[in-house]
Amino acid sequence: FNHTSPKLEFFIQELPILPIAKPIKSKNGDHEPLYNMSLDLITHKFHPHLPETTMYGFNGIHPGPTIEAQTGKPVKVDWVNNLPKKHLLEFAIDPTLDHVAQVPEVRNTIHLHGAHVLNTSDGLPGSWEPTTMWYHDHALGITRLNVYAGLAGFYLLRTPGLDEELGLPTGKFEIPLVLQDKFFNENGSLFYPTTGHGAAPIWVSDMEADTPVVNGVVAPYLKVQPRKYRFRILNAANYREWNLYFKEDNLNFTQIGADGGFLPKPVVVREVPLGVSERADVIVDFTQFKNKSVFLRNNAPRHESDFQLPKILRFDVLSHVKSKDRTSIPPELPVPPFPECIHRIRTMTLTEPNEVYLVNNRLFEGPVDI
Repeated sequence: FNHTSPKLEFFIQELPILPIAKPIKSKNGDHEPLYNMSLDLITHKFHPHLPETTMYGFNGIHPGPTIEAQTGKPVKVDWVNNLPKKHLLEFAIDPTLDHVAQVPEVRNTIHLHGAHVLNTSDGLPGSWEPTTMWYHDHALGITRLNVYAGLAGFYLLRTPGLDEELGLPTGKFEIPLVLQDKFFNENGSLFYPTTGHGAAPIWVSDMEADTPVVNGVVAPYLKVQPRKYRFRILNAANYREWNLYFKEDNLNFTQIGADGGFLPKPVVVREVPLGVSERADVIVDFTQFKNKSVFLRNNAPRHESDFQLPKILRFDVLSHVKSKDRTSIPPELPVPPFPECIHRIRTMTLTEPNEVYLVNNRLFEGPVDI
């Protein structure tokens, strides 16, 4: 495909801090938090010099509000679908995928990565310690379109008081970052390719766009104090992989967590690679960069596109801290014990013949050996 978004100036708008979802009173007098979350057709401003974009959102915003949950405490969500019957990206729907030709083009099921969720809520068995997750639409055959159109948000699982006990940055010094790439038309609408290298007539398997988006805006900046910050980073792009780094020699990431929760020990790394849907929990210390600007950069290899997206986010470091930084990086982190014995070993082989993903040489619809 051949498309170029309007040329937009980067780093002229501040990074939005994603709002926290507020639970309402629980049903039937129980003590489980209940959230009302609507799926809406909204208008959203990605850039000051780009017209407003019509897209999807949760509770009227994109990205959706962050749900903060507690370990061991169930959460209930009432999803209300207010989306119109005509899909925002109907031109990109491929009816040959997943045998969904006879179902409505607007269909939604919200999926939570990594949680212990019943199959009736698009879930699977799982039980995580404190970790970074995200919720997103997971409708068969059009997940890529619904997420690209805006249906995604953070879900942070916490143990009350643990972050403070460990001395980690909290509050305004803990910032979730959702990374995406987008194509735009001149009128501000979302562009999505329908011709490429895909194995199906319309589906494009390797969709890498030309504009970096962080927390719902194009290549923003963030003012930070010269101190430690904690960033929860999510790759919510359709296909793009990121390899995040800083050019400055003495500016590293201290990674404390990944998809499954805390690492056993913090690890100082120069780069943070992120595959699609992958998360990283990192601490960055800006102490040595007073009155300077540093860029969060990307040097992941390109697949089929020409769009490297080398700079994603600019940090403008202030001259002083407003209060003493009393946070620290703990020598060890709490992780669940490993099972003492293994009852069975399973070998799973992932292959990609003709751009169709197979597990043990079987398609998605095939039977599974347990």
